[in-house]
This record gives sequence, C-alpha cells and structure tokens, in this order.
Amino acid sequence: MSKIIAKESQNVEYKRSWQDEYLKWICGFANAQGAVIYFGVDDNLEVYGLKNTKKLMEDIPNKIVNSMGIVVDVNLHEEDGLEYIEVIISPSNVPISYKGKYYYRSGSTMQELNGAALQQFILKKMGRTWDDIPNDYATIKDLDRKAIKYFLENGIASERIDKSEAKASTQRVLENLGLPMPIIESADGGVRVTFQRNNLGNSQLSLGSDTKSSTNHTGNHTEDHTEDHTGLSRIQREILVKFKENPAYSRRELASLIENASLGGVISALTRLQELGIICHIGPAKGGRWEIINHIDGTKGE
Repeated sequence: MSKIIAKESQNVEYKRSWQDEYLKWICGFANAQGAVIYFGVDDNLEVYGLKNTKKLMEDIPNKIVNSMGIVVDVNLHEEDGLEYIEVIISPSNVPISYKGKYYYRSGSTMQELNGAALQQFILKKMGRTWDDIPNDYATIKDLDRKAIKYFLENGIASERIDKSEAKASTQRVLENLGLPMPIIESADGGVRVTFQRNNLGNSQLSLGSDTKSSTNHTGNHTEDHTEDHTGLSRIQREILVKFKENPAYSRRELASLIENASLGGVISALTRLQELGIICHIGPAKGGRWEIINHIDGTKGE
C-alpha cells in the first residue's frame, strides 16, 4: 500500500474516511493554530483512498462555510490510483463556533469550551482581557477600603496628609486628590478600578483639611492654604468672593479664576466649606448654584 510523505508540522491529522463529526475538529483547529487534515490516509501515512471524491470535494467546503463561516483549502490528491483529500485550515483571528458550541484543539485532544474557559478564549480572540469588561452595577462601595487605608497611613507617615484625615471617607479621599469618580470594571471574578486624574501638572495635593497651613506645588505655582484669623485659607476666601459675584461658577471655572489654584485644590476647598456649613450646593451637579449659608463674620446668608 502506498504512503504519503508527512508534512513537517505538529498540527497534522490523518483520517481514513470523512465523517461530518470531523467538522468539530476543523472548528477546534481554526480556534487554535490551524492544521492540515488528510482524509483517506491512516496514522501510518498509508493511503486507503476515498469513494465519491468528486462529491466530497463539493460537500466538505460547503459544509464548513455553511456551519462555521470560514473558508478552507480543499485539495484532491492521488497515489497509485487511490484518491485522498487534503484540507488546510488556517487559524482564525475571531472565535469560531460549530452548531453553537466552541471547540479548541489542545495537545492531542479536542475540547469543548464552557464557562470561564470559553469567556477567556473569546476575550483573547478579541484582543481583550477580563478587565476590559465594564460592570454597570459596580459602585464606589466596591473599592477596597484596605487599599484606601493603606494610602492614608502612608500619606500620614510621610507628612503629606494630615492626621485628622486618617478615617476620611473614600469619596472624600478621591475628591481631595482632584479625582473624578472612578470607573469600576470587572469580569470573571476580577475588578479593575480606573482613576482618571485631572490635568494638574506635577501637583502634589494636600489631602488634609484646610485647618492647617500647607502648600501645594502645581507646576511652577504654589497654592497657599495658610489660614488667616477667619480660619479659612486664601483659596476658600476667594471662592466665597467669587460666589458673591456668580453663585453658578463651576469648579473648573473657579480653578481658572483663582490665582495659583488647581482643580484639586478648589475641590478640596469646596468640600471643606461644605463641611463647615458655610456653603451648600442647590440643584443638579450641572446647572445648579452655590449658596453661602453662613458668612465668615458669623452672619447668616440671605
């Protein structure tokens, strides 16, 4: 019996006959590294030949494209009057399914992918990872409080954060750092939190409240948080002045109007003024206005 010369590839299969069951194998090879399958040849490379090769040359590619949407090379060969078929499967850069199921050739076995394995496979084929998948139900409460505590402890130890902030809320920490609300994404049991820092140059924001003297270097400027006799910092006092001019100023507008003030410094000052009961915000986050409740001289706002 005649033999064929084996191709120099580890992804070569030999089948003595064609069966529709082998469509699963083609799916698995397309999802892996591709392969070459010979039909009408056994594992010893001996050619047994196929019957109805003309019909198979039409049926095999049609069944593959109709069931999986991929195109393969199908070639007819002959050895000593015996015909056999070569099917060349290229690796696919997108996930391929057969009858709604995903198969993958691993080693010498054909595996049906399910659950987490299927999810990881599809993400990999799409060039993504689990942390690219958003979780619409995640909130700020899902942030690891231990990580926030670790940050505060190290900041206090390095004297960059005031001791009074040791138990600051997660939201307060983010606000005082000039960070918007984080983007929380998760998939397959993991969680990724993305903090988008506002454009603060090379700033080192003071997380502590404005009840102590501190400086915040932003680029080549210096934010002055030194208190006067009113107990308020310069930025806090100037914010109150600006609100008397226009109570609808946004945080970004205040940062651009107040000399040497960063957005983070303004957010910190606003938070502190609210905590002291001096101002409050009325209306929606966008389009609302600020109201001075208590003036620094002790009088009530109108």
